[in-house]
Amino acid sequence: GAARLRRMNTAMARILKLTVGTFAVVWAGRGGYLRILLGPGLLVLVVEFLRGQGALSPSGAALLGTLYIFVYIEIAVSTHRLTLLGSGGEGSAMPKVGRREARFGWNLCLMLLVVAAVIFAASLVLVVPLILLQGGTPPEPGQGVIGLASWLLFGLACYVSARLSLIFPASAIDRPLTLMEAWRATGSHQSLMLFITLVLPLVLGLPTLLLGDPTSIWVRIALQVPRLITLTLVVTALSLTYAEIDRAGLIEAAKRSGK
Repeated sequence: GAARLRRMNTAMARILKLTVGTFAVVWAGRGGYLRILLGPGLLVLVVEFLRGQGALSPSGAALLGTLYIFVYIEIAVSTHRLTLLGSGGEGSAMPKVGRREARFGWNLCLMLLVVAAVIFAASLVLVVPLILLQGGTPPEPGQGVIGLASWLLFGLACYVSARLSLIFPASAIDRPLTLMEAWRATGSHQSLMLFITLVLPLVLGLPTLLLGDPTSIWVRIALQVPRLITLTLVVTALSLTYAEIDRAGLIEAAKRSGK
């Protein structure tokens, strides 16, 4: 009805405002955002170069994967702080592991565990009855209702992670939220959170996704630049959404309702 149409218009207006605002904020503060990318970005390029030097041992691949995660966390923390606290809040441009980065990494692990637990529980509800209906024989993956169930589980994972993602900007500026507080605070911004965590990264990263995994090491190194820019834009968008939710008093309300 009319109420639903108004909600859709409000959601679209928020998404448009956020998208325009994100590009405007990053362009206006481009010097600060480039400084954030300088040290970690160079490290990413070095890691990508090392990856292109031949087959890696399992331990080598694990080490480089850990370096990637470390670099992305450092960029995310600094970008959140620059966007929300202004110039000077982002700290050093050189990669480091401090309490904020450690807390950010812990929150990431915690959120992934919660999402995995939700997906496991949902898969029992969706898949186990299908197996029982077929006499205990698991259906072929990707076929029929199993394929539909897989997409439903993927959608559920995206939804839960989107609702919980507010913990990251809050953690970066030393105003940590619990997962439940983040869930409550994003109740009226669900479509916006899904846009930030799913649609925006997909749209911005589409050119590099279409190129796949090129064989040329120099092309692979060059592709890290748009990926880092995409990361900056997505993290900035999440920061701006946190600020909007905070201005609306929803974060304090979420904290009070949990007491």
